Amino acid sequence: MRNLRWVFWVVILSVVLVIAPHGALAQTGGVKTFPDGSTLSGDWLDAWNASPDPYTEFGTPITGVMESATGEEVLYTHQARFRKDSNGDIVIDPLGSMLYTPGKPANFPFNTGACRVYGDTGYHICYAFLQVYASHGTFLGAPLADPEEMNGRIVQAFEYGWLEWRPENPPNQRVIFMDLGRIAYDLWEPKSSDGEGAIGRQISMTAFAFVERAILPAGVDQTLFVIARTSDFAPLKDVIVQVRLEFPDGRVLGLPSGHTDEDGIARFTFPVQGLENGQVVQVQASLLQGSLTTQAATSFRIWH
Repeated sequence: MRNLRWVFWVVILSVVLVIAPHGALAQTGGVKTFPDGSTLSGDWLDAWNASPDPYTEFGTPITGVMESATGEEVLYTHQARFRKDSNGDIVIDPLGSMLYTPGKPANFPFNTGACRVYGDTGYHICYAFLQVYASHGTFLGAPLADPEEMNGRIVQAFEYGWLEWRPENPPNQRVIFMDLGRIAYDLWEPKSSDGEGAIGRQISMTAFAFVERAILPAGVDQTLFVIARTSDFAPLKDVIVQVRLEFPDGRVLGLPSGHTDEDGIARFTFPVQGLENGQVVQVQASLLQGSLTTQAATSFRIWH
């Protein structure tokens, strides 16, 4: 009986010794491929996976591992920047603090049960922002200010991210994480003058918007084109484009953000339903690249 027990434990120990190294490799040495074809692997993937909700807090990669303008090894996602520090560890930069400049205070009361003061900062986290912070506060860090108005939106800045209020979105999608990784990349990383346009020479940005069908039959999908150009009409790539639709009954719907391609064009296709003959839908597009912002507008009519 003792011999059988001894054999049993030897077998178990052998299995553990054989399996353990492979388990470690699968955890740290794997490769994750995203729908757009971008990938993460090794320590960079481990850092991304350290979040309980990486798609929400970090977003997907917009670059591979690259050398930054300051000579550091970095990787940008839509909402974050990962950086290898002097010890070889992957850290997340506090983009919220690094990009923040004070804005106009939002015009709503803070002395309600829907707000709470964060620590000894004196800053309030309120309403839907407070609900999101309850789930993502570990990543966001401390607030840098009370809610403010930025580019016509209510925004609250935190150390590692900014939250934006989108009242036109469905109830569970009205607070979004802003694309600070994209903004930081556009601001800090130089582009080649022959390929993607040099940020340093961009004096202004011009935008145009038009729809595929100015007269749209009922029940047919519409396609919107938004074009971004420099002041000398060169195409602008990777401009963030936010679109909202204004319906005749007062409803407002925000579409998922998009980015311009190498030709400076962003395309949005969306369904249009429940409108009567002759009604007009107004389309507003807001564009952002680094410190450059502009808007464009168009409209279309329903005709049965």
